[in-house]
Amino acid sequence: MNLNSCRGFTLMEVWTAIVVMSVGMLAVDRMFDFFNRMKTAERNQTLAFESAVTKVESFVLNPPPCNQLDSVLPGTGLAWADVLVTPEPPARPVHFRRLVQCKR
Repeated sequence: MNLNSCRGFTLMEVWTAIVVMSVGMLAVDRMFDFFNRMKTAERNQTLAFESAVTKVESFVLNPPPCNQLDSVLPGTGLAWADVLVTPEPPARPVHFRRLVQCKR
């Protein structure tokens, strides 16, 4: 039997294939981790937005007393009210204020 006619893979070829597969699997794992973090950040931003909308609607339906708001515009019955302040990281900082009518 001729030794050059044996079929199969050399040890070096097997190790090369294992390294290439490991690097590929690590890249896919990092990609899934990135997408999961982005999905969590988007979910937090969406929840913060929904909370802000709910708070604005409550200001319209039940105006707060003017003495509870710190920046009342004199003689108008209008005041600036904080609606949303800095959602949780990794979202960028946000400070959202709305001009609302207040009860005297």
